[in-house]
This record gives sequence, C-alpha cells and structure tokens, in this order.
Amino acid sequence: MSENIEIKTPRSEAAGELFLSGHTCAQSVLAAFSDLTGVPADASLKLGSALGGGLCGVRTGQPCGAVLGMLAALGAIRGYETPTVEEKTALYAAGRELMKKFEEEFGATDCAELLRDFTVGENPSERTPEYYKTRPCGKFIRGAARLLEEYLGNEK
Repeated sequence: MSENIEIKTPRSEAAGELFLSGHTCAQSVLAAFSDLTGVPADASLKLGSALGGGLCGVRTGQPCGAVLGMLAALGAIRGYETPTVEEKTALYAAGRELMKKFEEEFGATDCAELLRDFTVGENPSERTPEYYKTRPCGKFIRGAARLLEEYLGNEK
C-alpha cells in the first residue's frame, strides 16, 4: 500500500512528522528525501524499516537508525553505480563528514550510546503520547535530516 507523504522543507520537519506518525528513525529520514533519492516514499519506508532502533530494535551499540537513514539517502542521491576508487572515496568521505557532524552535535552515532539514559529492549515500544514526550529520538531524526539537507545544499 502506497503512503501519501508530503515532502516538506525543511526536511527535518518532514522527518520529524514521519517519526511522530509511528515510523522508525531510519524510515523517517530516508523517506523525507524520497523526492531526491528517486525511491518512492512507500519503498523508502520499506527499505528503512529494518534499520530503526539501532538495527532492528536490538539497541546493543548498533548505529542509530537516523544516521543509517541519512547515509542511505546520501547513497541514493550521491552514490555510484560504477565502483571506481574515486567514486567510493568521494562517497565515503561525504558519509564520514556527515557522521562526524552528527557525533559532534549529539555525542555519538550509535543508538545504545544516544539512549544510554533509557531502558531499552529488543522489541519496539508502543507509540503513545507519553513515548514521544520522553524520547530523545525526534531530535536525532530532525538533526540527521537537517545535516544531510545542509550538505546537499542546492539539490533540495
């Protein structure tokens, strides 16, 4: 089933709204860039669905889903098809730059460290108003989308 997603700018707003509607951090960031990635929003949501909660909700020190969504969107927008050393080097440098900026702003790039003050488990939590009030994930999602949008500049 195709989901009707309005891509807004700033994309951080679109990503934040997707998260508040129940999507994972990775889905939210990736789908917020679906018009630039060439991957339809519904397919972006599917692609990002196993990357949330620190990789499938395990939250055992795995990468933050917002970071994974940001890197997946970067790859879809600026990625390569012909695997030359130059293209790989340029993409990896861009990804490392974005990860460094995320870590400088939020202190880490992995879910467990970002959520160190929260009791987390292997299963997703029920998305209730209380969940969203106490969860810091929204700021990570909006931050990842903002960093990628800033990096892309005029491509938006």
